[in-house]
Amino acid sequence: MENRAFFVFGDLISNAIVGAAAAWLTHTLIGHSLGMFFGMVLGMALGMVISMVLTTFVLSVVWGAMEVMLPCMVTGMLAGMVPAMWHSDAALAVERGIWIGLVVTLATYLASAWFSQQDEASQ
Repeated sequence: MENRAFFVFGDLISNAIVGAAAAWLTHTLIGHSLGMFFGMVLGMALGMVISMVLTTFVLSVVWGAMEVMLPCMVTGMLAGMVPAMWHSDAALAVERGIWIGLVVTLATYLASAWFSQQDEASQ
């Protein structure tokens, strides 16, 4: 993973944007009307579509596709599932989406550091 401040900032901002957009759109289009299971599945699919569109046409232009694509796809899926499973208003859904994006960014960086350490230890 890239460790320069521009790219770290880009990862944080990208995941926060995708999380907020996926959570807001899922809350707006689906809400909690379908029940937990069907809402979760449809929310995950909608989150994937939103993250793919935002990442491909907006975010990867600035920060690069390889750095942004994986965390944003995970963020989109998770942030799309949350509003469909829990009763909340739009502001709370967006806030949860932002937090999901930041946690996914942290998890991605920790996993990358762990895999790099394992790779160096095996050589």
